[in-house]
Amino acid sequence: EIYPFNIVENERFRKLVGHASSDRLMSRKTMSKELPIFVEKRRAVVRAMIRGAGDDTKWSVGFDGWRSDNLAEFLGITLHGISTKWERIDVCLGAIPLFDARHTGVVLAENVAKTLKIFGVRLDNVHAMVHDNASNVCAAVTICQRKNANIVDSRCIIHTIQLAVKKGCQEEEVKRMCSRGQSVVNHLHKSPGDTKKLRASEANPNSLNVKTFSATRWDGECDSWHRFGELKHALLDFDERTNTWMVLTRTDFALMDALCACLEKFREATKEFSCQTTVCAGLACPAYMTLINYALAKAEDAESGGDSISDAVRVVGKVAHQIAKDMMERLPQMIKGGMAVAAILDPRFRDACLKAFEMLLDGFGETMLAKVKERIKELISPMPCEDAAAEPVSE
Repeated sequence: EIYPFNIVENERFRKLVGHASSDRLMSRKTMSKELPIFVEKRRAVVRAMIRGAGDDTKWSVGFDGWRSDNLAEFLGITLHGISTKWERIDVCLGAIPLFDARHTGVVLAENVAKTLKIFGVRLDNVHAMVHDNASNVCAAVTICQRKNANIVDSRCIIHTIQLAVKKGCQEEEVKRMCSRGQSVVNHLHKSPGDTKKLRASEANPNSLNVKTFSATRWDGECDSWHRFGELKHALLDFDERTNTWMVLTRTDFALMDALCACLEKFREATKEFSCQTTVCAGLACPAYMTLINYALAKAEDAESGGDSISDAVRVVGKVAHQIAKDMMERLPQMIKGGMAVAAILDPRFRDACLKAFEMLLDGFGETMLAKVKERIKELISPMPCEDAAAEPVSE
């Protein structure tokens, strides 16, 4: 990803690899010759796997743009489905270079369609596209939906939470606190003397490793707030009159602590989802609603506290209210995408699901069974499924 092929001829690199393996390294020329052959062999294996899944298999496609450490732009595309033998298939179709192209929705949609065609996947057989909330990615999905109206637009729950919390942390009091914290970080990076004093007075010197106070992701900011909370007493020991760089106040530290405590639930949810190979609607939607209710409760606590609550709690209440508001605005899309994907994971298995319900409900009585079956049909009927009309649910 970062180094050219001739790294394999570097003496130090060869010694390093020699400690881990006794195999002989390829030369630069052999490497550049063999890698394309290996890639094509792997593509052939993936094509065979997709063909073996059956022509009726419905596929879920995930794609996202990313940038390597050497600033090269790629579009990663993944494919997920269930074969006719009830075997789950998860494959990466590749990282498509986007070196010279603008990252518009049209370009992304063209690359997705082209890649699917290379692997023998018809767009008609794609039932869902999972992606983040970037405007160009959403535009690409819309373009694909013009060719197949049954494609479900499913947003990534982790990215949705990220946007909501990030927006909540745009409150003016939080932004001013972050600005003052960044000033302290900048000073410590430029002043080895003050950094040495701070390190000597702090029980955990590793907490000084704060590169930035305002990160792109809110959990990065939260990490900075937590580390500064560990440094609170040492930093406050600096005399503000002789150390004008120390602009953080006790109120700022109280706000950091309160924000970390408030956002801990969102951090736990993000970590849990990040560790899951699959996040289905049965897990995502209840967790999403729980986070909304949690944020609303935090906001209500701040509002009901009156004049007795601290400034930090009042600010956290405003942050929580904005998070809950933003998540509520995104809720219809989350339910529409997530719930639909879960319900029509593959339309061929819809009747099998209903039959399983019938077996479980056997003995409840005709009236109760009829009500349950009608309710199930109501839940399924709005789902975008191309064979819904052709295959009526069995009574």
